[in-house]
Amino acid sequence: MDRGTSWFGTATFALVLAITDSYRPAIFALIAFFVVGGLLLTRVDTERGIREAGNDVPAVV
Repeated sequence: MDRGTSWFGTATFALVLAITDSYRPAIFALIAFFVVGGLLLTRVDTERGIREAGNDVPAVV
C-alpha cells in the first residue's frame, strides 16, 4: 500500500490547505493520520506474524 497511497498525505494536506487557507488544520489532518496509524499498529500480532513467516519467535519481541 505504501506506493499506492504515498500521495494520500500530500493530497490531504493540499486539499485542507486549499479549503481552509491555513496550515494549522492541514497539519492537524496529518496528525490524525499518524494517530489512526498508531492505533492500527496496536492491533498487530507480531508473534503470529513471525510464526506465519516460518521463523522462530525470539524470547523478546
